[in-house]
Amino acid sequence: MEKEDIIREWKKGLKKETVAKEYMKSENKRRKALGEKQITAHDALAHVEPIIFEYQKQVMRGAEDGYNDRGTIETNA
Repeated sequence: MEKEDIIREWKKGLKKETVAKEYMKSENKRRKALGEKQITAHDALAHVEPIIFEYQKQVMRGAEDGYNDRGTIETNA
């Protein structure tokens, strides 16, 4: 699940905890296939929260640089 996916799900109205659960599900599926250690709900939330916070900060700042409707960072440089 990429940053764009996280922002898109959150913008649909899902709570950050729900987005984190979805991220955890997809990440653990990927890790299981690779034989890696799975992440916890706390790890998933720790990954999702800063992404949402950074998005909110860009929107509130009204800066020239920010996220577009697809959730990707776009610069006007």
